[in-house]
Amino acid sequence: MLHVERWRGIFSVFSQDFVIGLSIILRGTINDRLNWAFNLYDLNKDGCITKEEMMDIMKSIYDMMGKYTYPCMQDEAPREHVESFFQKMDRNNDGVVTIDEFIESCQKVGCVFLFKQGYLLTHCY
Repeated sequence: MLHVERWRGIFSVFSQDFVIGLSIILRGTINDRLNWAFNLYDLNKDGCITKEEMMDIMKSIYDMMGKYTYPCMQDEAPREHVESFFQKMDRNNDGVVTIDEFIESCQKVGCVFLFKQGYLLTHCY
């Protein structure tokens, strides 16, 4: 019975986070959405996104999408995505993206958070 209760607790936390995130995406202000997206990428919650954090996320996303997508994903796609992200977002070129840089860049440059085959990607133009 202990295992059932443990899984119920884990699932309730996961489902609560999922519902909150979905609510922010669908009904939140632009600032709410940008803060949510930043926190998604800031894995260690230290207030900045490093290339390593972004690479971990991009590799995971591309791994989940699989090698057999159409069009076929190149092995360099995650690294190229990270480099493109940092070129647009890292305003002072210090190797990290802070929340202020992230929000400012998204507002100035324009960013779209795409659900590509169910996975969140950031595309800045």
